[in-house]
Amino acid sequence: MYANRWRSIALLMGYAALGHFNRVGITVAGDELFIPKLGITETEMGWVYTNFLIVYTIGMMPGGWLIDRLGSARVLTGFGLGMGTFVVLTGALGWLPMIPATLFIGLLVIRGLAGVCNAPLHPGAAHVVSDVMPEQRRATANGMVTAGALVGIACCYPAFGWLMDRLTWQWAFVVSGSALIGYGVLWRLFTSPSRSQVIPSIGKTLSLKKTTTITETTDIAATPSTQTETDDAPSARPLLRQSNLWLITLSYAAYGYFQYLFFYWMGYYFKDVLDVPDVDARWASFWIMLAMGAGMAIGGRCTDIACGWLGTNSGRRAIVMTGMGLGAVFGLIGVNVESFASVSVFPELDDAIEVEIDENDLRVDTYRAGGAGGQHVNKTDSAVRLTHLPSGIVVQCQNERSQHKNRASAMKVMRARLYEHERRKRDEELAALRGAKLKIGFGSQIRSYTLHPQQRVKDHRTNLEMGNVDAVFQGDLDRFIRATLVQRAGEGSEA
Repeated sequence: MYANRWRSIALLMGYAALGHFNRVGITVAGDELFIPKLGITETEMGWVYTNFLIVYTIGMMPGGWLIDRLGSARVLTGFGLGMGTFVVLTGALGWLPMIPATLFIGLLVIRGLAGVCNAPLHPGAAHVVSDVMPEQRRATANGMVTAGALVGIACCYPAFGWLMDRLTWQWAFVVSGSALIGYGVLWRLFTSPSRSQVIPSIGKTLSLKKTTTITETTDIAATPSTQTETDDAPSARPLLRQSNLWLITLSYAAYGYFQYLFFYWMGYYFKDVLDVPDVDARWASFWIMLAMGAGMAIGGRCTDIACGWLGTNSGRRAIVMTGMGLGAVFGLIGVNVESFASVSVFPELDDAIEVEIDENDLRVDTYRAGGAGGQHVNKTDSAVRLTHLPSGIVVQCQNERSQHKNRASAMKVMRARLYEHERRKRDEELAALRGAKLKIGFGSQIRSYTLHPQQRVKDHRTNLEMGNVDAVFQGDLDRFIRATLVQRAGEGSEA
């Protein structure tokens, strides 16, 4: 039975991974195709994402109600079949002749219906975990299921992008949606009902004497396919009066907002804001989501451990406060990370170096070549030595028997040596104009530009600050130049 429990969790992890793979695949297509190539704007694509999430959120309550009535096995099967179908239809939409406006409307409708089908996923998974796992292992199991979802999102960026590269974006949706449909069928086969159990019913008075007969599954306990109630349907009013439930809901809303910023816009940020190549952006997104998934699994296990040490209430509060507090701290650090750039200003110089040798600047010496070269070589002054008087460069050549050929070869070498000499002088002039080059990093910056949340430009040499960042970007540096000159003038007078 214990092995069957963890087999059920493994099935849920795979289901969550494939479900979220298909949920986030639209962002890969949006970043790489819909926005840059198919005429849909960033705002319109944002509404496609928002429409999915709004419908998905509204469907949570009906989804939970269906799970309580029909059982998580049946409802989760419907999730796989329904979501997979609408993902396939997303791809089929690309085979219809349409303009960007009709494509946008089609995506709104299809992704909205996909949001309806997604609603039971997490309530159903939590329902299964509560039924099959003992209380001291439920946070670990829930963390693993959520980690599976994030692994699916992480794999979506490179894998869905690879499908688009190898096939087309239409076939990428068809393949991934078909895989989810297939997993939904397998899920139903592995969770077929096989035995019954009697458990307390949940009535208005929460009486422990009244019972409900449900049908369990072999691998997933208490996921009924048939259920006969002996009491009235439970009311939602007691739940709505629980302040803890509202606090959890609001906390999850705040967390989910930032989480879905990563899910939907991280790839766009890498590619369009940071100009990262498509493949590199996919892998960057992959590693970030994979780290988040690892954090989910570790957080779930830590919750069970903390609850064992501190008690259920104190342990859960400690983990939640620690996790969300660290998330806020690292979020602020990420927002305020400075990016450094080194900017050098030089006068415009002529890059062309022309080497002209004045015969008056050359001293030509001839002498007899040495070595075993025959009687003619040793008896005539065929070797040539050229000295460039202004620079002091000396070149000699004695390779040929003819003095004229040796002179021509020496002139070629002289020209190359003079070119290198002029280039070195040019580099020295630029180095003198540049001055000392500082390290690009903390401690070396001369000016900081803060763009969010407030706008400010600060010169660290003079401590002068300006709030009009746009004016500075347009070249209004007069105040900074004046403050620097005044500071240098003061330092000169003191010396």
